[in-house]
Amino acid sequence: MKTTRHATYNLNYHIVWLPKYRNSVLVNEVEDRVRRILHEIADEKDLERLC
Repeated sequence: MKTTRHATYNLNYHIVWLPKYRNSVLVNEVEDRVRRILHEIADEKDLERLC
């Protein structure tokens, strides 16, 4: 929960990766790299990570 002088808010994002076909696209090294990139972005923007 975040607060300012005039408001209290809780902002959440949920990212869903939907490839055109149901083949696993994000696997092995690709999955690890995408996860690291998203975590780096979250850290740069001072976002709270849940996983």
